[in-house]
Amino acid sequence: HLTKTLRLVASSDPEIRAAIVRAQPDHSFAMRAMQDAHPMVRSTALAALLSDGGPQAQAVRPVIEQVVSSGTADERAALARALSGQAHGPFQVDILAKIATAATTVERAAAAAAIASNPLPAHLPTAVGLLATREARTDARRTLIAIGTSAVAHLARALADTDQPEGVRIHIP
Repeated sequence: HLTKTLRLVASSDPEIRAAIVRAQPDHSFAMRAMQDAHPMVRSTALAALLSDGGPQAQAVRPVIEQVVSSGTADERAALARALSGQAHGPFQVDILAKIATAATTVERAAAAAAIASNPLPAHLPTAVGLLATREARTDARRTLIAIGTSAVAHLARALADTDQPEGVRIHIP
C-alpha cells in the first residue's frame, strides 16, 4: 500500500493529494503538504493539523491567521472548504467569521458551506451576515435552520436592528 500511496502523493491532481492528507492519521503527509504549490492541498494540511488538537494545532494557528489576513482569495476559500465537516472550536469559528467578511463571493460561499457543515450557535452572527450574499444564502439559511430554536431570538434582534444592512434584513427567514 505504501508504494501506491507514494505514487498518489506525487499525483498532478491536487484533489488526490488533498485526499491523501485527509486519509493519513499520523499527519506525516500533512507536514509535507504544507509546502505544496496548490492552495487546496496546503489548506487541507493546515486543517488536518489543526483538527489534531496536539502541538501541531498550536503551531499551525499563526500560519492559518496569516492565510486569512494576507493570503489570496483562493487560499482563504480553500481554507474554509478544508474546515468543512470538522469540529469548530472558538478558533475555527473566528477564522470562518473572518473569511465570511472577505471581498469575494467565492470566499463567502466557502465560509457559508463550512458553517453549514457544523452549525453551531457561535456561527449565528456569521450566518446572518452571509444572508446578504446570494451565493452564500442557501448555506447560511441551512445553518440557521439547523441551529433551530436558539436562532429565533438572534434573528428577531437582527430583524429589529436598523443598523443591520438592508441586504441582510430582507433575507432573514
